[in-house]
Amino acid sequence: MLFSMGVMILSLIVSIACWLRGRPKIWCFPSDFLFIGCVILVGLAPLANIYATTEYEIYPFSDDTVSNAMYGIAIMFTSFSFVWLFRKKLYVQHLVPREGAYNDRTLGVIAYSVIGATSVLLLVDPVSLAYKMSILKFISGGMSGSDYQLIRRGGYYTSAILSIQAYFRFSIIAFFFVLCATRIMLRFNIVIAAAILFLLYILCAASISKQPFFIFLAYVLIANRLSLSDGTMFSARRVIFILVAVLLIVTVLLTALYCAQYPEVYSLTFDGIYGALNLAIYRVYMAIYHTVLMYFEVYPNILPFSYFSDSSVVSALFGLQARDLALEVPTIFLGTDAAALTSFPTIFMASAYASIGFAGVALFSVAVALWVYVIDIIFTRIRHPQLRVAYYATMSVNMMFFTTQSALTAILTYGCGLIPILALLLDRFLVRRRARWSRDAQAFESGAISRRSDVPSGRKAH
Repeated sequence: MLFSMGVMILSLIVSIACWLRGRPKIWCFPSDFLFIGCVILVGLAPLANIYATTEYEIYPFSDDTVSNAMYGIAIMFTSFSFVWLFRKKLYVQHLVPREGAYNDRTLGVIAYSVIGATSVLLLVDPVSLAYKMSILKFISGGMSGSDYQLIRRGGYYTSAILSIQAYFRFSIIAFFFVLCATRIMLRFNIVIAAAILFLLYILCAASISKQPFFIFLAYVLIANRLSLSDGTMFSARRVIFILVAVLLIVTVLLTALYCAQYPEVYSLTFDGIYGALNLAIYRVYMAIYHTVLMYFEVYPNILPFSYFSDSSVVSALFGLQARDLALEVPTIFLGTDAAALTSFPTIFMASAYASIGFAGVALFSVAVALWVYVIDIIFTRIRHPQLRVAYYATMSVNMMFFTTQSALTAILTYGCGLIPILALLLDRFLVRRRARWSRDAQAFESGAISRRSDVPSGRKAH
């Protein structure tokens, strides 16, 4: 096991060196957020607790399981190294062009229309409206742990509208939410803007889960700093500092939420707060690596490889029986009843291993590294300033879904595939529209287009 640990550490060091060579010189691009997140959440976690043991969930992983997990992590970072080593450096003078950033009424109308239509559809649906009342109770801390588990056990995505919202929450809804947020934050003071954005979040994106709130908060904070500054805070050093600070803040917030949600377990005493803090630390820093060990324990020793049938798209195309790895793994360790109340999210590498073994880790690691490079290239091609802000804010945060979901799920469901296409199409439409208006205005001023053309037909100009 010491040898496998040494291999993992060596691959991590080499990968960091290749990343430093291949990344942009000044700014952090979306792919950098993914790499930094992988290093913090997966590369460093084994160094602190190689068996991922906790006082809450102690699973006696074998040395073979831990060694295989080390080799899997090493393959992932080695694959990253090849892509970062040979990819062409990208460069932009400014993260966001400063000229005419927020005076595009057409984009404002589109963004407000999408968010408004989504909110109205969710309000007119009775199931969705009742669900929003539960969300408000949950956010205010008035929902007990037993009520929360009851809702989770009963399944609350029981209407078509809620299912559509869940599918597009972190893609289309998130992108247009940020477009609205940038305009709102520039128009109102911080208190009023925060109140409006919180209302919009409840109306169009909220869930009875902590994750969406933190993610949309990150969207807004990044968009705010990027739209109000020259982007200097998004250098590599500052981003690393920000990510570490965010992890610490999330740990504190989770501790407070656990105390509010489970007062019978985590009371406002030293022992109660200490217990909630331990759980928060586990969820933030160790849960992903812990689940990696579970995947390497289960596949193929207990369950056969999935051969990509965990993707609903792949299983439908090839007639395979769909499998839910996020349910299979907790069922093995917790049982059927407890598995229905939780999930074991983990980095894409683990689900790739569950598909076809180490070959899947190498294949998907290279594919993900290449795809996030494409995401960076698209960012440099977007010319519209406000679209660029929204793209950077959403994609930088959504890169982290590769650390909690399978690669296909992150691309198809969590915006890492849809947002780049949407942003690029909108950018081409708006930039060409603006260029056409500019040409027409110049032609009008030069007399190439007659002023009489504005006179309705059948009416004589005077």
